[in-house]
Amino acid sequence: MTEKKRKLLNDIKESQLVLIGLGTEFHIEEEDFVQWDLYRKWQEADRNREYLWMEPFLKRIWLRQEKHLKTEKAYASLAKLLEGKNYFIVTLCTDGMIYKSGLAEDRIVAPCGNMEKLQCRAGCTEKLYPWKEEMEQELTEAILEGHLEKCSPFTCPCCGETLEWNTIHVQRYNEAAYLPMWEKYTKWLQGMLNRRVCIVEAGVDFSYPSVIRWPFEKMAYFNKKADFHRIHGTWYQLAEELKEKGNSISCNSKEFFVNLFV
Repeated sequence: MTEKKRKLLNDIKESQLVLIGLGTEFHIEEEDFVQWDLYRKWQEADRNREYLWMEPFLKRIWLRQEKHLKTEKAYASLAKLLEGKNYFIVTLCTDGMIYKSGLAEDRIVAPCGNMEKLQCRAGCTEKLYPWKEEMEQELTEAILEGHLEKCSPFTCPCCGETLEWNTIHVQRYNEAAYLPMWEKYTKWLQGMLNRRVCIVEAGVDFSYPSVIRWPFEKMAYFNKKADFHRIHGTWYQLAEELKEKGNSISCNSKEFFVNLFV
């Protein structure tokens, strides 16, 4: 076991609070998606590219039906690491895989949204809609039969505009879904004062730095009892003012957690 890994494990053990930030390195690798049998059947049936609206929903089915062993193992290691700890997780991932990990859902905030709820493309309402089993079944059957026209675009009950995933990647992102958990997170942060805190930033690049990277650095700097760990394959460097108290780990964060207890 390396000294840096040992320090992380010890700091987690000795901490009273643990704050985790997960970035893009924890995203599911999508190379296998385009090789997936159902995806290839959809491409064959849609030679004129008239049904591109189906692809985001097909990706959701792939995420839920197929095994993603590396990601699942990384989350399992994280869950084991946090057993018995008072923790909170901020994730930039939008694939929703963290909710299959066994980690407490009321300890996770996903400010970039995820592929669990649908929103109106036009933003006519803040209401969000669930992804239903019959939607998945209708789409799957149309693809397997090679008759894509049997499945119509999913539409907003209020205005008839198409529905899309409630993520930051859409034009009119509806933030209503994550705000209650964000409020809980900010209240949890108030308990950091005068307590030993371990802050772990895993796989975070400069995507949305105001969500994790900058505030985590600030919290680590001003909290004299905080330990700070940054894990990333490329952006592992520490700011000058954190070099003495920080632990910089040059490693893909998903790989790091896969091998954490090896």
